[in-house]
Order: sequence, then structure tokens, then C-alpha cells
Amino acid sequence: MDKWLKTGTFKRSETDPTIRPIDPSTSNEASTSTSVPGSQDSSIPRKKRKYDETYLTFGFTWTGNEDEPNGLFVECEKIVSNSSLNPAKLKRHMDSHHSSLRGKNIEYFQRKRDELKKKKTAFAKYIYSDNMASLEASFRISYRIAKEGEAYTIAEKLIKPCVKDIITCKLGAKYVKEINTIPLSDTTIARRIKTMSSFCEDELISRLKSPHQFTMQLDETTDVAGLAILIVLVRYVWNSTIEEHMLFCKPLTERATGEKNFQLLHKYMEDHRLTWDLSSHVCTDGAKALLGSNKGVVSRIKAIAPHMQHCHCCLHLYALVAKRIPKLLKDVLDEVVKIINFIKSKELNSRLFTLLCEELSSNHKTLLLHSEVRWLSSRGNILSRFFKLKDEVRMYLNERKSEYAQKLHDQNRLQLAAYLADIFAILNEINIKDSRTSCQLKATLKEYFPGEKNAHHDWMKGPFKNYNKSDDLAIKEKEQLIEIATDSTLLSKRGEDLLNFWLNIATEYPEISKWPTTILMPFSTTYLCEISFSTYVRTEID
Repeated sequence: MDKWLKTGTFKRSETDPTIRPIDPSTSNEASTSTSVPGSQDSSIPRKKRKYDETYLTFGFTWTGNEDEPNGLFVECEKIVSNSSLNPAKLKRHMDSHHSSLRGKNIEYFQRKRDELKKKKTAFAKYIYSDNMASLEASFRISYRIAKEGEAYTIAEKLIKPCVKDIITCKLGAKYVKEINTIPLSDTTIARRIKTMSSFCEDELISRLKSPHQFTMQLDETTDVAGLAILIVLVRYVWNSTIEEHMLFCKPLTERATGEKNFQLLHKYMEDHRLTWDLSSHVCTDGAKALLGSNKGVVSRIKAIAPHMQHCHCCLHLYALVAKRIPKLLKDVLDEVVKIINFIKSKELNSRLFTLLCEELSSNHKTLLLHSEVRWLSSRGNILSRFFKLKDEVRMYLNERKSEYAQKLHDQNRLQLAAYLADIFAILNEINIKDSRTSCQLKATLKEYFPGEKNAHHDWMKGPFKNYNKSDDLAIKEKEQLIEIATDSTLLSKRGEDLLNFWLNIATEYPEISKWPTTILMPFSTTYLCEISFSTYVRTEID
């Protein structure tokens, strides 16, 4: 400093004895060893200060990591770094900012510290429990929205306001703020549903990898927007019970051919590491894309999994049977269906017919629509309803001057319609009468249903009565069947579902139980696929 006062500069002169010439040979070594004054070498570990209980006399406790704690003043809750855990610095903080606390007993600071800990614990517990309750409520509401197929926006626009109104009326306005903590935006609902669906899918995939083989039913259709959809459902054994769930519902972006259907199904199996050895049976309808001899889905499946069995949906077989009835009866049936469609296909006609039935005090107000697939129950019901309302239908068609009105004046055709209604009603009850037409129907049924391939397995249906009809069983299996037939405790369970009965005793009688499980597990219809399509279409329309 004295030198600067004399010269007015910090520059050293060339004659300054403190300046030492630098040897070029040692310049690199000198440059690497020189460091900025006051800087810390990265190789030197930073000193970690520990908290001492005596620091509480200055009003400081600790927070953060116990190995490297930070200081926390119990009054203003200010946090200081670990390097400031020094008595002098802590005392300076209290003297500078909280001079009124000087001289306070240590009991005062201990009480403040305990209050601070309780407040933190209560706050953390409240936040955790509140968030968990709100999260659970959000998931529950999302589940119900997905189950009913409603729009995601209904949660925030309708459900939340309704819940607020209920809470306000029943409990008071002060509880409404709890409802506001539940996240119910449309994006949140979509995210919740996706999370739940992913969880369900993963759980289903893990179950399908169990030792028991699963069976499938699949079908393909087109929605209202013209998009082809493939739906696959599975049936499997879980905890000694039969479970049925949808495996997937995916669109066919290209052509809806058998090859594309198979590729979509096979890719899903590969992506989720499901081998075809885990499945034993598939049920489809008679569509060419599914039953084609070369590129149908079933043919492609059997090409890579020869053990796979297949059955044609019996409901579609029934529909094929209906097409084989005598021509005269079929013409009458088709005319009835056309009359019903004329009235039901247009909303105006349907409303006017309903008003006519109400004016005449009829027992029924509407006709029933016909389903081509479920022909037994559908045609039997529509014919019965049509015949009960034949007078009302005749009056309505006369008022509308329809060409079908003349058909209902023909008594012979009305008698045939009544006869068909009776025949189909009898078929619904599986009691075929010995008449000429019903015998023809019976013969046609036998053509499509030639009989059970496993008719010699009567012991499966009645193990307590038909245990002696088991000539095809091995000795060990016969012995187990006899034990089952003579077990009085199992006799009380014979009213249970047949497949569940055999599954419940599979652990005790494994050899004999494997046959019923294999034979009774497959789907016999694609009815679940039809229901799924109906739900899908309704969701799309909504």
C-alpha cells in the first residue's frame, strides 16, 4: 500500500527485487502449480460440519441430511448452509435479526423446536392422506365413466358440480373445498383410464401364462365409421374358477382379409410373449376371412399350431338351419320380417303404430326387431308378437295404403305364420314335435350338428350316476372316478356349474379332472363378441 501511495500504481518496476525471472524450461510446471489465491483445490474434500445440541441456545436446530445438516432457526424457520454451522455465525444471526430473543432460556427454544416438528409431521401426514384420498376418488370416478362409456368431460362438467351440490346441502359449504382437490379434468380421466387398462392388460397376460391352456373366440366387424374392428376374448382358469375377459379390440387399418386378421392377432401374441402352445381352442363364425381354407385366420393358426382345435359358432349354425326350412314357410317368414321392418325402420311409422296400439288398448305397443344371428329366440319372439298384434298391424297398413296390407287378408298365410310362431317357440324350449316340418328341421339340425364327438364321455356330465360308463379311461382314472362317485361330501356339490365342479377337485383328482377341463373349456359361440360389438358401437355413437 505504501508503494502505491508513492507511485500511484501497483505496477512493479523492472528493478523490483521481488520479480524473479521465469525459466522457460520450468514454465509449464509453474503454470500448472499456480492457483488463484483463495480458491479450493477440487482434490481437497470439503469440510462437513456436524450439528451440536449447544447450538439450540442460539435458537438453531438442524434439517436436511444428518451427515451434512443445515441449520434451521426455530423462530423464523430460516435455513442456513452447513458451512454456517458455526457458533459465532449462529449467534450473529440471532443478535442481528432476533435481538429480543437474547437471554431466553433453552427450554423456550426446545419448545419451539418440538412445535416445529409436530407441525411438519402433521402437515406431511395431511398432505399424504389428502392426496391419496383424492387420487383414489379420481380413479374410482374414471372407472365408472369408462364402464358406462360416457364422455370424459362429464366428470368436470356434471359429476363434480353434482357432488358439490350434495355436499353443500347435506354437510355444509365448508366441506366443498375438499371436493376441489379431486382432479377430474378430461385429460386426467383419460390418463387414469389408460393406466387402469394397462394394469388390467398386464394382469391378464400374466394369468394367461399359467399352466392351464386358454381358449379364444374372435370376430371381425365394421363400425359406423366404416372402420374394421377385430375383437378377441379369452377363457382361462384362475384360482380354480373360470374367467372370461377381452384380450384386445384393435382396428384393421388396411384390408380386412383373413391374412390381415391373423397378422394382427399373431403380432399381439408375439409382443406380449404369448406362445400358441398356451392356447388350445378358437371359436369363430362362418365368415370367409376367418374360415378360409388357405388364408383364413383358423387355417393360418393351424399352420403354426397344429394342436389348435376349432369350432363354428352354434348360433350361426342355427341361422344356417333356418335357411333350410320349406320354401313356402320361408316366404311367409320373410314377408313377416319385411312388414316388421317397414314399421320399425322409420321413426315416424313406429310412433304412429304405437299411438294406434294405445288407442286400441292393446297389450303390446310395439313390434320386435329381428336378429339374424340369434334366430331361435329372435324369430320365435317376433312371430309371437306379430301374431298378437296382427289386427293392429292390418289396420295400420290399410291406413298407410301399403302393399303389404293384402298379405294380412290371406288366411292361409296367417295360419302359416301362426304355425311358424308355434314351431319356433317349441324350438326355443328344445322340444321338437313329431310333425312333418319339424322333422325336416330336426334332420337339418342333425346335418349341421351330427352329434357330440365326445358322446362316450357321459361320466363328465354325471360322475355320480355314469361312473360305470368309463371304458375309455385308464385304470388310475377309473379309480379316481369311483372315489368321486362314492364321496358323500362331493355329492352335495353336484348342483354347481359342471366345469367349476371339476376344477374344484382338480388338485385332489388331477388325472381324471384334466379331461373335463380340456373338453368343457372351449367357447361354443361368439356371443360375447357380438355383445362387445354392440357396446363398442353404442360408445362410438354417443
